[in-house]
Parts: sequence; C-alpha cells; structure tokens
Amino acid sequence: MKVGDFASVLGPFKATAEARYRRHSQDVFSQLRHACDIFELPSIAMDTIRLEPITIKHAEAIQRLASDPLITDTTNIPSPYPHDGAAVWIGQLTDRMQAGEEYAYAIIEGETLVGVCGFVHVPENKELVEYGYWIGTPYWNRCYATAAGGLALEMAFDQLGFKSLLAPVLTRNAASARVLEKLGFRRTRIYNNTRYLKWEKTEMLADYELTRAEWMKSNTRSEG
Repeated sequence: MKVGDFASVLGPFKATAEARYRRHSQDVFSQLRHACDIFELPSIAMDTIRLEPITIKHAEAIQRLASDPLITDTTNIPSPYPHDGAAVWIGQLTDRMQAGEEYAYAIIEGETLVGVCGFVHVPENKELVEYGYWIGTPYWNRCYATAAGGLALEMAFDQLGFKSLLAPVLTRNAASARVLEKLGFRRTRIYNNTRYLKWEKTEMLADYELTRAEWMKSNTRSEG
C-alpha cells in the first residue's frame, strides 16, 4: 500500500489459495455468517478511527477497494482481483483467526471501511510477527495509515502479546516506509525479493522491525 496502500504484504491475498474455495463461492456468504458467530475478537478505537475484526459484513467494501490496480501494485493482493476475492479471503481467514495464526482488522472511520491491517505468520513464540496494511485510494493522504498503525501496535503488544513485529515493504514504496518509521519501526535490511512469488527477484525489499520493548519505551517518552 502506498501510505494508502501497503506497508507489508498480507499473505491471505494469494491467488493460489483462492482456487480451493472458488467452487464454494455460491454459498460462502451463508457459511461465513455462521462461522463469524462462533468466536469474538476484541476491537480497539481512537478518536474517530477504530479497528474491528474482519467478518463477512466487510466483504463488499473490501472487494471494491482491493480491486484498484493502485492497491494491487505494491501489495500481495492478486491482480486483477478476482470477482469473489474478498469473500474467498474472509472464508480462509475465519479459521486462521480462530486458531490464533492470523489477525485481520477493518480500519473504520464512522461507519466507513477505509482499509485493512493485520498480522500474519504468527509463530508460537510470537516473535517477528508480520504486520501489513492497505488504505483504499479514496482515503489516501489523510493519515489513516499512521492512525490505524498506532492502534494496531497497541493491539499487537498490549492485547495479543506479540514480542516483535516485522514489516517487509518494497523499496519503491517510499510512502509506506515513512509510515513505518513514524510508528517507530527501524529498517534492518534491504535485499532482492525472494519472499513473494508475485514480484520478480529484481524487486528490492526492505525489512522493518519493532520490538515490544522499543514500543513501550517510545510510548513512555511520548506520555512524559
């Protein structure tokens, strides 16, 4: 996402995984409504921005925003985005969220979904959990990425108990790098892409990391 875009790449948006669920797309909505009633995850809010766990009710807005080529350019979202991409992704996401393997949140202002953020590849030791986000293009340049990122860090370190975060970003996506730096992340390396099949190996990635101790120290300094 550019700032309105993507700081990292959310693994769930993978074309290879969609094939398994495409044959079920006709009844996926009814199945998901039942699944989403089974469990509850916390929401978090600040001023007019809040994060809430993604459910099928967010599918329509996600489908519309994620279909924009400006979003798919710097994210791991398939391009072109499949017509049932959001419903398929949420179908896969539900089980992973219940298992604590992944967490995805709708970024909401008022009653409007402006983007998505979340955590993927959550290991048992809760170290270097991958953080990613994107903001829909109609909502770029309004500081949503930074505001939502602050809430996401609070969620990660205070509620989910993560010890450290990792945010890979394309080096050509300078806006997302600036957002990460504002949030306290530090760049740890730059390397040729070997992580994501979507891009050529000639693409350059940068890893940004943030530990819980660093985040707590920054918060203490800000409050002081």
